[in-house]
Amino acid sequence: MSYAEQKEPRGIAEAFLIGADHIGNDPSALILGDNLFHGAGFWHVLHRAAGSVQG
Repeated sequence: MSYAEQKEPRGIAEAFLIGADHIGNDPSALILGDNLFHGAGFWHVLHRAAGSVQG
């Protein structure tokens, strides 16, 4: 997992522009910092969710 910082609140779309080089053509998810969930077993939840993505 990696992250990039949005220096000023300029909207969600800018967050993808900031991370565009890092994302490339790979699947990605945007998580707002104030909505970040964590805890025991969260990695497994993400792993299962990633496995269910079809594209």
